Amino acid sequence: MVRIRGQFTDTSKAKISEAGVYEEFSAQQLDWINCDRFTSASKRLTVGVNPGPTDAIVKLVFKAIRGVMNGAAYAPDKVVFSGVPYAEPVTLVALRRENGITYLAIRDVKATALLYGGLEYRPVTMAELRAELACLE
Repeated sequence: MVRIRGQFTDTSKAKISEAGVYEEFSAQQLDWINCDRFTSASKRLTVGVNPGPTDAIVKLVFKAIRGVMNGAAYAPDKVVFSGVPYAEPVTLVALRRENGITYLAIRDVKATALLYGGLEYRPVTMAELRAELACLE
């Protein structure tokens, strides 16, 4: 875990790794959602997120069940989440790294649209990032 956390905070890395993001969410006691989690939902949809012009790691956080859903990269500018319950309140969390700086975008939405974009990133320190993730509980 120390090695993974070191990779996540190393400013020489070109982008944030999935392993580091996984570690940060797990440290906040958020569970990971399997693809079959919402099979009993009456209406489900596929939600796409346009993270912007640079590579980003995007997750959906379901506050009601304290769970995180992974998306699948559909194209360089689109991440897709399948089987999301319709109108479920979720938080889009996107992280990217440019020139050794970590940027965070957070947006609360209800899963009713097929595509979300226009994420507003802001630079964060690792302490600020951890504080933001702690607020997702």
